[in-house]
Amino acid sequence: MKMLVSGLNPSRNYRLAVLNLTKTTQPKESEMNFNLLPKVGILAAVSFIAGGIGTATAADPYDKALEARVAALERELNLMQGDDKGKAVKPADVPTFLRAKGANVKELVMYGDLRYRWQYTNFENQLFTSPVYSHDNGNSRNRYRLRFGFEYQLTDNFFMGFALGSGADNGNDGTTASFTNGFSKQSIWIDKAYLGYKFKDIPLTIIGGKQNWAFYALDDFVYNPADNRPEGFTEIYKLDVSPMTSIQFIAGQYIFFDNNEFNNSAGLSKGVKTDAYLFIQQVVFEFKFGGTGASTRTVQDGKTTRTETVAGAPAMSLKFGPTFQFYPNNGNVTVAGANTNPLNGITNVAGFGSAYGNATRNLMVFDMPAEFNFKLGGLAIKPYAEIAYNFQGGARAYDVYGVRADNFTDKIAWMAGVKFGDLRKKGDWSISADYRSVGVGSIDPNLNDPNWAGSRLNMQGPKIALAYRFTNWLTGNVNFFSGWNLRSNLRPSAVVGAATSPAILPAPGAATVTFKNTKVAIVPFDYNASQIIQVELNATF
Repeated sequence: MKMLVSGLNPSRNYRLAVLNLTKTTQPKESEMNFNLLPKVGILAAVSFIAGGIGTATAADPYDKALEARVAALERELNLMQGDDKGKAVKPADVPTFLRAKGANVKELVMYGDLRYRWQYTNFENQLFTSPVYSHDNGNSRNRYRLRFGFEYQLTDNFFMGFALGSGADNGNDGTTASFTNGFSKQSIWIDKAYLGYKFKDIPLTIIGGKQNWAFYALDDFVYNPADNRPEGFTEIYKLDVSPMTSIQFIAGQYIFFDNNEFNNSAGLSKGVKTDAYLFIQQVVFEFKFGGTGASTRTVQDGKTTRTETVAGAPAMSLKFGPTFQFYPNNGNVTVAGANTNPLNGITNVAGFGSAYGNATRNLMVFDMPAEFNFKLGGLAIKPYAEIAYNFQGGARAYDVYGVRADNFTDKIAWMAGVKFGDLRKKGDWSISADYRSVGVGSIDPNLNDPNWAGSRLNMQGPKIALAYRFTNWLTGNVNFFSGWNLRSNLRPSAVVGAATSPAILPAPGAATVTFKNTKVAIVPFDYNASQIIQVELNATF
């Protein structure tokens, strides 16, 4: 739910925060009388309460404020019904309960969400010298996520926004935090801060800053739109070919890591001075079929009357989005700390990643998410699939993780599944199940799903998710993730010939090796399987 508070304009559709009245088209007289009764009843009740309170405590300044608000609601109702009493009302004469201070703000939207999650996680150890697997890495945690934000629509096609969130300063699980440390206070972080411009005559939008994930993605598989907040510029161009066909062109240029331009070190950073950038391009096609078909309607906009074509309710839809992701200068990430999960981006490759070059090296990924939506007997059904291929997957496995992995399965990540049901209103439910596989050199683990297999690579297995909407704003979820290795007992073998000590590598994650006269940590390929269970309550406001 989003709350809209703004100055009122008779020529525009708007919502009122308290009554949630929405102007659409002028109702018939009978409909107006019918719809007006409950609204007038609400106003009468509020007026009666205000009068009663005013009689009892006339000296209370709040009574005057309440009376003014009731009067404002009456004027706004007159204005929305278009009767004679409302014709002389100016927008400035109708106060709202909360208003943005800036004179150029047309709309101010407040929104947020709160999630409670109980999570059980277990990882089975990988021991290279013995086929013994232990379950001593299991733990359960109580976790939460709190986010709150503002969006401003300005009068000259600009918009801006910011959001705050819980969580940690780094990590691809976004604003999720854990209850811990003896009731200690938790930190609040800047989750978003952006400025955008939407052109009036062409369907082009440009956004700059720390922003939402703008690209079409499926179930947080290759990309995690729920938590990823890229920093840089995004351009979105939407072309409506017909009421039933649309194409979106999306491009993003983001700064991934800021390096020291005067770095002259000879250690792990190797004198890297260039910043790391991430470029993503995507084309999203959406086709709608069947249903009630398109229709036309007449729209009155001030003194101008125009005819619009409205797409009918489709019986089926097909959506897919070919995507290309790459780091144009091979990344150049030289400092650990961007992620805490093993085999998950910068921290886990701070040894090999920095020694060989960088953690974002050798990533040129083509990705194709796709879904098909239809209904069977009133039940919404969505088969979905996604496939990603890293053209430099073999080199990435060798140069960044220190393993020889040049098979097709090492370079590819894929997922296929089906979802039944849809969450739109109270009482709705859904269940989805899919199978997924992620090769060791296939995708960037800083951007993918932080839940399934803990964001690790070289894994395969299912995900099952159930959801139920208790109210229009409260949803319950149960998620089950299971994964096991594509290649068991994988160890960093690529540097055996170059290593001077030890000559034979020990078990994964157990020691260090010397590469190019620099001692580096072994990449911790230390788990063969994982199981994760989550039970959640999600509230939106």
